[in-house]
Amino acid sequence: MKNPYSKTFVSSKHDEVVAGSKKFTRPGSAEPIVASNGDINASSVKDLLQGISDLIALSSAGKIEKHEDQMNQAEKKEALASAYNAGASSEEFIAIGETMAAEVKETLGREGIARKFLQFRQLNNGDVLKVRLRKRDTLSWITTSNPQVVTSVARQPFAIPDMFSLTCSATMEAMEIAQDTGDLLDDRYSDCLEQILCGEDRVFLRLANSAATSLNSPFSFSEFTPTVCSTMRTEVLRHGGIPVTSALISFDIWNDIVAQPEFTAWYSEIAKHELVLEGNLGSLMGMQLVTDGYRIPTLRVLPDNTVFMFGSPDVLGVVGQWGDLSVKPIDKANDSQARVGWFMNSIEAMTIGNARAVVRGTRVI
Repeated sequence: MKNPYSKTFVSSKHDEVVAGSKKFTRPGSAEPIVASNGDINASSVKDLLQGISDLIALSSAGKIEKHEDQMNQAEKKEALASAYNAGASSEEFIAIGETMAAEVKETLGREGIARKFLQFRQLNNGDVLKVRLRKRDTLSWITTSNPQVVTSVARQPFAIPDMFSLTCSATMEAMEIAQDTGDLLDDRYSDCLEQILCGEDRVFLRLANSAATSLNSPFSFSEFTPTVCSTMRTEVLRHGGIPVTSALISFDIWNDIVAQPEFTAWYSEIAKHELVLEGNLGSLMGMQLVTDGYRIPTLRVLPDNTVFMFGSPDVLGVVGQWGDLSVKPIDKANDSQARVGWFMNSIEAMTIGNARAVVRGTRVI
């Protein structure tokens, strides 16, 4: 049976691969945005920046999606009906749910914001997530005589973040399945992706917002310029030379970068469209640029007019996960309800242990 949730490469909703497709052309040009080799067509760095903007705008508008098995509407409907008729405990039904869970797990690692910036730690039952906080508390002394000094006693503090569950319960009614035109599976996939992917990212953003105002000064600006970018970066660097390796930006900030010619001297290009559609925008001043602007509006978590800069994951924090994302079939017949579906659950913990490694900037409108 073809599984409609098996999605690994980018194509249009018309089942046409984006790379080399003339359905997605540059404004005022007949050439495709993406060449057949997967690179974004561009004649200069400035042209590439604009091409990235065009590609993300298409993704954000829902005009690009991901598929491996190109199933038409009739095939999708047949797959759902077959799984439903076989029952929630059938191999067909479980296969769809497990593939959906595998895709959510893959998406968390590839497109999830938290896992781009934090270290990831896989945990087993009984493990406790203890995150060592690096603290430099040893002193040296200069003496000219009688060299008797105070001993530095090393301490090793730990952060033990609270556990939380990311859950998704998605069910379908028998009447909906009977009337399904082939979109129902895609809708349930989007529902689970929204709950799991966005739930983890919202936890990360709450931690980042709290950490950004603890020790570093928040920044306000009317326009994101190279001066603002450099000043924010220096705010982190001045604390013992913490390496600033990444920046999280809302997509409207990307428009400022495109509009500023000075940024092109600092920009290291990224040309593969698959990476762009996973939120990677290239490198600026040595920082990897990441956005969630490529997501459809219901999956975005970062507010507009926002910039975060982060130190490297080894000095920033950790996200831990106990076991794998689990999926269980649901059959509500025992509750006298004609509904079937899946229940997903992931047990995690997350911490940003070094507030000095986070700085936030906000555009003042």
